[in-house]
Amino acid sequence: FPEFYGLIVDGIFQTQAEADAYPKEFGGTYNLAGHFKFRNVNKDTVINDADRTYIGKPQPDFTGGLNVDLAYKNFTLNAFFYASYGNKVINYVKRWIDYSQFNGNRSKTRLYESWGSPYLKNNLDAKLPLADLSDISQYPSTAFLEDGSFLRLKSLQVGYNLPEKWIKSFGMDKLEVYVQSTNLFTLTKYTGLDPEISSGGTYMGIDQGAWPTTRQIMLGVKVDF
Repeated sequence: FPEFYGLIVDGIFQTQAEADAYPKEFGGTYNLAGHFKFRNVNKDTVINDADRTYIGKPQPDFTGGLNVDLAYKNFTLNAFFYASYGNKVINYVKRWIDYSQFNGNRSKTRLYESWGSPYLKNNLDAKLPLADLSDISQYPSTAFLEDGSFLRLKSLQVGYNLPEKWIKSFGMDKLEVYVQSTNLFTLTKYTGLDPEISSGGTYMGIDQGAWPTTRQIMLGVKVDF
């Protein structure tokens, strides 16, 4: 099964003294206050490709569904919930909007929550490293890895069966009016547009900016003669 492979980010250097005391990252030029502190996995004196490791998997630990059918007098309700738990997602969109390698618009997070931003009151609260042109900050790592677990209401239908005395004169045995919605809500910690990534194979669990699952609302009528 595929797994994600990269460096582990253990925070951001808060001072130059902290950066200087740390093992040399990729030759030492990256050891600057505001840059990522990558974990020294193999416990040597440098941080390089040898410190890459498995950082997560796109396969969930389990998936499940729950179908609910309820009826009360003339009202009916059907709901279907779907859940995925334990899978990780690479939010590759962050590499486009939070860093400088690609041309295009940048996120509000880069402006307001990068280490050293004038809008940030405390650098300890920074979500992104120093906003510079360093390619090392964009190295495959846990910085782009997120929890992809979610609970989604895939479909909900609420109906009402009109009383027989109202419809018998029209030759109908049953007439139900209903409203149905798909993908009504999703509970997740994932910060991208949609945790339910549809890509498979080598791209399984990698969010490259796919359009999110649409929400639909429909009105309908069922008639039995």
